[in-house]
Amino acid sequence: MSRLVLPVLLILTTAMDSIVHAQSAGEPDARVENMSHGQVEFKVTVSPAKVRFDRDTLVVFRVSAASELTVEIPPLDDRLEGFVLSGSFDTEPGERRGKTTWERHARLSPTVSSTYRIAPMAIKVTDRSRNPIAVEWFATRPVTLEAVSPVDGAAGNEIKPVIEPVWIHPPFRTVALWFLAGLAVVALVAAALWGLKQLHREVVLRRMSPRERAMRELERLLRMDLVKQDKIKEFYLELTMIVRRYIERRHDIRAPEQTTEEFLVAVRDDSRFSDTVVDKLRTFLEAADLVKFAAHRPDNEAVSAATTTATRYIDTDDAAAGDMNEG
Repeated sequence: MSRLVLPVLLILTTAMDSIVHAQSAGEPDARVENMSHGQVEFKVTVSPAKVRFDRDTLVVFRVSAASELTVEIPPLDDRLEGFVLSGSFDTEPGERRGKTTWERHARLSPTVSSTYRIAPMAIKVTDRSRNPIAVEWFATRPVTLEAVSPVDGAAGNEIKPVIEPVWIHPPFRTVALWFLAGLAVVALVAAALWGLKQLHREVVLRRMSPRERAMRELERLLRMDLVKQDKIKEFYLELTMIVRRYIERRHDIRAPEQTTEEFLVAVRDDSRFSDTVVDKLRTFLEAADLVKFAAHRPDNEAVSAATTTATRYIDTDDAAAGDMNEG
């Protein structure tokens, strides 16, 4: 209720102020435009009659129609030229002598413009006495207003100093919203940079040969220094996966997804793997399985030997595969 009372009071105050100034200046109190369409009468009252820049303009739209008709006044936001809608309210419809009356009060603030105008509005009329219910529309005439010059007589040549601008601190909510927006932008930029970095890394990896990728992964594993951290199981798990991924990339065998036995069965009948290579892979993978699944703890020499075996196998197999491709 309080939200409605405040704009009503502001509009009424503006109306009284406009009337007093108009009377003191010898101007007519208001301009009235009457229009009609069938049983509907439409009246526009503008006060003061001319646009003044030192006060707002009060406009009252009044519609009278037979009681069986319902009339809807459209919003004013896109109907104004040279004005800004500062507030409006609708009164309760009134019944008198078989007619219903609707009123809308609006307060318009003038802006710098060459034209001050209320454009035609489409009034909706609903006749509920008919079956089926009839709906029709009619357009009002435009209301163009004359503006009173803010300067009496000719403009003088004297230039007066301009008041220095005063900084108004934005409210906390605005600052918080801008801060959150900034964080969102930073997050998006960070995500984009991370995505570009990952894409660049993926492109670089795809351009590398299977041997180069395996050696890069092996160097990364050794830099992690898992053995000194007593993470022997994790070290062997990653070491065997490097070899398995190399075999998958070089020979199209899904080694990472197979158990040791399944992998050995797959390569035993493959002509690209000699019996000697198969035996070395069996020894390497079974020793790793003991560490991964049987809690076996190899000494440093065994760890170093496993690393050397993986490195030599990748180098030897890559060279052999290259010779076969050239042949």
